[in-house]
Amino acid sequence: MSKIEKTNLEYEEKYTDMIDRLTEQLKTILPIFLEEFKDYIDPRRLEYLSDKKNVPNIIQFVDDGMGAWHYEGHIYFSKINNRICEKLKSQDEYGTQPNIKLIEPEDFINNKKDYIDYLRYWILKGLTVLDYCIDILPHEIMHLIGSSGGVIGEGSTEANTRRICQKYNIRCIPISHTKEVELVLSLENVFGIDVLTRSAFSRDFTILEREFNSLYGNQAFSREYGIVTQMYTRYQTSHLDDPIKHYQTYRKINYGSMLELLRGRREAKTQEVK
Repeated sequence: MSKIEKTNLEYEEKYTDMIDRLTEQLKTILPIFLEEFKDYIDPRRLEYLSDKKNVPNIIQFVDDGMGAWHYEGHIYFSKINNRICEKLKSQDEYGTQPNIKLIEPEDFINNKKDYIDYLRYWILKGLTVLDYCIDILPHEIMHLIGSSGGVIGEGSTEANTRRICQKYNIRCIPISHTKEVELVLSLENVFGIDVLTRSAFSRDFTILEREFNSLYGNQAFSREYGIVTQMYTRYQTSHLDDPIKHYQTYRKINYGSMLELLRGRREAKTQEVK
């Protein structure tokens, strides 16, 4: 066997091992997600994912993309993550603070941390690419069971990921989609968790739109949703070849217009209670 062939074999064995370890994690925590959200999951999807023989086929590694994503019953992890990890390992501070905390328990659901903060944490704690994959797996499980994407869908997906991980002490990184979580938590304060979760799973925002318009006037939801979606889409398509620039673009997002509307309604409700 040549040196190149040996290197390629070791490379593939590494990913096979990670798939095996991530699949074991998936087998452990997927039933918890299915039970918690069974009232929102499409019955056919619930039946399929409840069958243990289908679980080993879910996780895959691919050469392109960034981070991880769900598509048609699979959770894909990008092999580019490994290259990012190798760059982070070259930092002088790598692994110098193995006991560092990313977030305090009281800030687990709602905080201002983002992926750039996580990269700093990754360096100081000395994480591996497998650590990263385990950290982001719960969010992708939420997509796997049916929670949608998009600005409100991702916010609901991540908010529910944080809640279930906190409840069951499941390892995750509560810093994904920070701005979308803030927006969804504000929407939940006005319309309730059930309305947002049901909208995210059904991909139908009709109920939310009707309730929103009843408070803020006709076409208010379409107007505000259009604004935040445009901001989110611009970030999604920016600097896909450079994670740092990609997430620096994310930090420029400002959902202030919709947040101000929701904040005003929440304050009005508080006054009504008083």
